[in-house]
Amino acid sequence: MGTSKANAGISRLDESTPATRRLLIAVDAESYSAQNDPGQLKFQKDLVEVLKDACGNAGLDRMYWQTQATGDGELALLPPGVDETRVIDDFVRELDVSLYQRNRGYMQGAKLRLRVAIHQGITHLGENGFAGGAVVKACRLLDAPPLKAALKQHPDVDLVLIVSDQIYEDVIAPNFRSLRAESFREVRVTIPEKGFTADAWIHVPAGRRGGDRGAEEGAVLTVRDPQGQTSRYPLRGYPVLIGRMDPTYPPPPDVPIDDQFVGREHCRLTRIRGRWHLVVPPREERPPKTYPLTVLRRGQTDRRIEDEEPVLLYANDVILLPATWTQEDQPRWWELHFSDRYLTGEPEAHGTPGVRGSGGDEHAG
Repeated sequence: MGTSKANAGISRLDESTPATRRLLIAVDAESYSAQNDPGQLKFQKDLVEVLKDACGNAGLDRMYWQTQATGDGELALLPPGVDETRVIDDFVRELDVSLYQRNRGYMQGAKLRLRVAIHQGITHLGENGFAGGAVVKACRLLDAPPLKAALKQHPDVDLVLIVSDQIYEDVIAPNFRSLRAESFREVRVTIPEKGFTADAWIHVPAGRRGGDRGAEEGAVLTVRDPQGQTSRYPLRGYPVLIGRMDPTYPPPPDVPIDDQFVGREHCRLTRIRGRWHLVVPPREERPPKTYPLTVLRRGQTDRRIEDEEPVLLYANDVILLPATWTQEDQPRWWELHFSDRYLTGEPEAHGTPGVRGSGGDEHAG
């Protein structure tokens, strides 16, 4: 990855700005040169989009990033004083999710797969781009032979990450957040033709295709039927349709619920700015003969969800869907337990307990 071409982002900086210590993030696409002209243009467009989506979902404002484009990649200088523990963890995770969403359905040679390097140090703004030892080191780490080998050796992942020894010691080793130190391995990076040698650390996310996507993202929906049997559904980053299986009515649900009281498109889970939300379709968009009741249980409080904005989910929330009543006319429920190991903090209070089903029958609460 070179450092010769800068985009308009550099012009936003005051030329008199002194040398500044910044966090640097460099990315580069695998097999870019193997694409034909339209393929390279598609790679560039998709790269910009996944970086934008990853930042948005991680709560990061790319407007304040100073970026230098290279066609098949990018070098970014982040604003001074950013929370490196949060930026590194959240950005890498959301970039992985954005790549997964983009790559679903593509053949292997058409997938956008990235090498990512992160370092920090003193940077300068030159006449033709970024300058400084930290910039050079970030670019050298991005081109590290062990990093390229890791991406080739793991065709089921969409990115591999390398961090400098300094970043590892300051940010990763203390295990501040979800990128755990034990998931990194130390490597010696040597590029003789550049006279470069450095210690660094490589992280390869858990495999995706054919594997447990939710193990890395941390979000899982566990479905308990009225008889107490459970099924586990890792949430894979893209919208999840929950509904009754009906072979005559496409599309099939991602989480099938075998019950006549559950609609064919009963509700969905979708990610908004990096967090999972529950969405109930408006009444006019529901298929015919759909029983509309959806309940969200949080702690000791139940709340009926209907015709409203997406509802933010917290760890340990339970989505209740109506089940066929017992022979004694007692209500039963499907329980969909939501968990996400990345969530912290306490939710706001839900409001008034108690939920009523259609026709005034007490169905929950």
